[in-house]
Amino acid sequence: MRSKPNYNSHWLSLSAVFVLVLVTYFFSCRHDNGTRLIFLQKGSLGIGPCMKKIQDTCFFGSGFLSDCESSCAVATVPEFEDLRIAFEYEATGNLVDVVSGAPVEGMEVILILSNRTRHMTRSHSDGSFTITVKPDTLLDDGQPSRIEQDFGIMETVLEGNKIILVSDFSQEFRDSHPDLNYQLLDVSELDNEAINLESPSK
Repeated sequence: MRSKPNYNSHWLSLSAVFVLVLVTYFFSCRHDNGTRLIFLQKGSLGIGPCMKKIQDTCFFGSGFLSDCESSCAVATVPEFEDLRIAFEYEATGNLVDVVSGAPVEGMEVILILSNRTRHMTRSHSDGSFTITVKPDTLLDDGQPSRIEQDFGIMETVLEGNKIILVSDFSQEFRDSHPDLNYQLLDVSELDNEAINLESPSK
């Protein structure tokens, strides 16, 4: 006498395969080469300027942090390739010569983000500059948050050659990602590996 097929067992086997396919699909979407994606949203980063030290006076430039003693550095992580910018950022300012007060035209302004991308522009004839960072990913609502930061009048010296802005992770971001290995890299260490992106002129 033939035994009746065990449909319940067959269904459980098919269900297990289906779940396995779903799990595999989920991880293939969420993971990049076996690693997770980390989204930088509004509030994840803080942006600040580097300084140039001449004798005992600090001006906006490229050599030091705001204390004018520590080397200018950007906060990053070894997993920087997994960081995704999920907001739109715009930095503006006006460069003036500290001696004459005249606008500084044509000075390079560089923003280095924690994903090690460099966004560049040059100051206009009136000393103004604008750096725009577009998001490289969109979250569920499809509308990126927009951050506008005006650095105002920035006194510098022509010998400074360039202005550098750097990012740091906010405490909120660090608290929500305690597993990441945070590090500070001198901006000179990123010269050969950072991706250069020209910011459109306005």
